[in-house]
Amino acid sequence: MEIMGFIGLGKMGGNMAARYLAAGYTVHGEARDPSGSQWLIEKGLRWVDTPRQVADAVDIVMTSKDIRLARQAATDLATPLPTAAVADEMLTQAERLGYGQRDIAAVHEALSQLPRDPTAPG
Repeated sequence: MEIMGFIGLGKMGGNMAARYLAAGYTVHGEARDPSGSQWLIEKGLRWVDTPRQVADAVDIVMTSKDIRLARQAATDLATPLPTAAVADEMLTQAERLGYGQRDIAAVHEALSQLPRDPTAPG
């Protein structure tokens, strides 16, 4: 079973991390405010202090942070995280369409404008 890592444990990231913990995964995570993540630590989350420590400890890194922060984290980590390419493409498309970087609904709209891969499922 892969070891999961979360950069950002707010409402979305924390709930996703909790689901992985409940499913029996080992989960590492970090957040700007560790006090808000105590409930996850009590469920077995392995707390680390930096995104770099998350990346070093896990097989899969997930983030629900702002796209610019996700891209910056990937750059700071100097590692080819799969999420970095996705975040970069999402940001590029959202900016191309004139949307703000923090509006996840805008990012969803930007992605829906991309040509679909005919070989992709669904």
